[in-house]
Amino acid sequence: MSRVNNVGTPAADAWQRLINEANSRGHRLITALRSLQSRWARQLGTPYEIRDTYGVRVIAEGDLPSRALTYVLPLRHDDRVFASVMTPSRVEPVTSADFHWLALELALILTELQEWAETEAERRGEKLRMLEEQGLTADVLELLTLCGFRSEGPFAVAGVQLASGPRFQAMEVLRRYWIAHRWRYQQGFPWIAYRPNGMMIIQFGESSGEMTRRLTVDLVGWRRYRPDLSVRAYVAEARTVNQLPMTIRDVETILDFGERFHLTGLLNSRVDRQWVRFLVDLKPDQLEKLVRETLGALLDPVHHELLETLAGYLDANQSLAAKAQKLYVHPNTVWYRVRRAEQLLGVHLKETEQLSRIWVALQGYYLLSGR
Repeated sequence: MSRVNNVGTPAADAWQRLINEANSRGHRLITALRSLQSRWARQLGTPYEIRDTYGVRVIAEGDLPSRALTYVLPLRHDDRVFASVMTPSRVEPVTSADFHWLALELALILTELQEWAETEAERRGEKLRMLEEQGLTADVLELLTLCGFRSEGPFAVAGVQLASGPRFQAMEVLRRYWIAHRWRYQQGFPWIAYRPNGMMIIQFGESSGEMTRRLTVDLVGWRRYRPDLSVRAYVAEARTVNQLPMTIRDVETILDFGERFHLTGLLNSRVDRQWVRFLVDLKPDQLEKLVRETLGALLDPVHHELLETLAGYLDANQSLAAKAQKLYVHPNTVWYRVRRAEQLLGVHLKETEQLSRIWVALQGYYLLSGR
């Protein structure tokens, strides 16, 4: 394959020309959108905010808070609402030719912007597929860079996947909603890539914690917008660009795992990136069997306290003091419960193989119980 970063080669020239044309088109459309701001202000004669069908602000004029914009005027084109004008009071008249021409111009720009944004997300999706197939070669990195990728870490990686509803019809809604809320019609397009079951978002110079907080807000908004369509999401972090391929694979693996076990929402609190590797090949009935055979008597409600203490003890790196402090009991009490659990299971936690099996079974137990 020709090196795309060899300046002057047909491959490099073709890719560079394609990207330049796409960037110029996006810049031109955003500039055209911004140029409507003052024209709408003159037409309406009042502070306003125009939002798209996903509730994202497109353009606005004035310093009034959103809660003061109580009057909503839907804008229609081709018998569908494509945006809404928010004003502090009723606007008159809305039947003039100038108003309708302005609304038509806005509709055409938003339609073209949506098509452009979806093409950008598809283009990024193609590059991620190449990354999966070929690895982080110089050619692949160059192609990613042409699509706005930055190679300086850290990288926050979020996968979002549709979890319910008719996939083909609902997928378009999911993707367009997420693009609108992440992009917000700014000149710089976020690094969103379409994936077969949803999309992947890569944020440069951001920690997984920051991405998780933002994604949590996005998920709340999505549930308000389409409570009938469940999604699942997972966030991970790569410190360097060399860690990125593995991080992306981990995110995809966990989302696929969540699909198999019908998990929804943000999976970070329910699925651990480390232990899922032990469970990824198991079907639900196989996992149930593993949990039942490994934890045995501890699954009896009579021994629930022992089960919880054992799980907490292992989570605390087998620290009696740490678990005792969390339970508000004496360390000796924790020691007694752990030893009693060992007796019931017929194991010794000092044996690495037995410890690992119990640890994995506990993760499976909490997964199956919905915790």
